[in-house]
Amino acid sequence: MASSHLVDPPGTIHSAGDGIVELARLLTGARWLAKLADRSPRVRTAIDRSYVAVATQRDRLARLVPDLAPTVRSCSIQDAHRSFG
Repeated sequence: MASSHLVDPPGTIHSAGDGIVELARLLTGARWLAKLADRSPRVRTAIDRSYVAVATQRDRLARLVPDLAPTVRSCSIQDAHRSFG
């Protein structure tokens, strides 16, 4: 089973469940998960097992995601200012 990898800002490579925890550490809204995983071996084990469960079903799960071309929208800074300003 291949795993995903995350390279953090200093260049350290984190794989599988460790990558999920490090990604959570980088995302403001998910830092609580990284802190919890650092403190609790049970939470870390649950993350690792969840990663394996999803990774082993990657092909099946991919079929649930529609294969659509990305939508690219071009706008100028003025357009964005009008939308949010």
